[in-house]
Amino acid sequence: MNLAHTRRQLLLRRQKGFTIVELIVVIVILGILAVLVYTSYSKLQNDANEASVRTDLRNIAKQVELYRADLGVYPSTAQMNAMRLRVNKKAYGVNPTGATGFYCVNSDGSAYAVVTRVRSQLLLVYNSYTNTSNTYTGSTTAPQLCTDAGVTTTTYLAFTNNGVWNDWVATQ
Repeated sequence: MNLAHTRRQLLLRRQKGFTIVELIVVIVILGILAVLVYTSYSKLQNDANEASVRTDLRNIAKQVELYRADLGVYPSTAQMNAMRLRVNKKAYGVNPTGATGFYCVNSDGSAYAVVTRVRSQLLLVYNSYTNTSNTYTGSTTAPQLCTDAGVTTTTYLAFTNNGVWNDWVATQ
């Protein structure tokens, strides 16, 4: 009887908890769910940042176009510096060794472009020729960047300098 009682206790002990295989299966399933949630969240965050930067580009374009309506030319970099643009800085990908974005203008003030880096490292361009924001695939260094954006220029103004926002760009 003692032996039967011991077997019964062993069977009951085995039935009380989860096996290591069951625990591993649960952990793997939770890991897969965590990866799916994280990737979905990352995509939503990237899409929101891109939409915010595109909105900023449209707002910058409106300010620049209003300036042109008043004075007949697009603002020079010095004049742009005085305009104090407002952007959502959190949506931008700050380049620690260069600039996050550039305002480029022709020397005669007849055309401009703005090229910016979204936090996801996507580059967007808005220029006065198309009046739209598009994905940018050209050079990432000025002044070649301005030329690739469609503006032959000798003047440009950076949003950031080595990862630090310049004073002419304010927080929204």
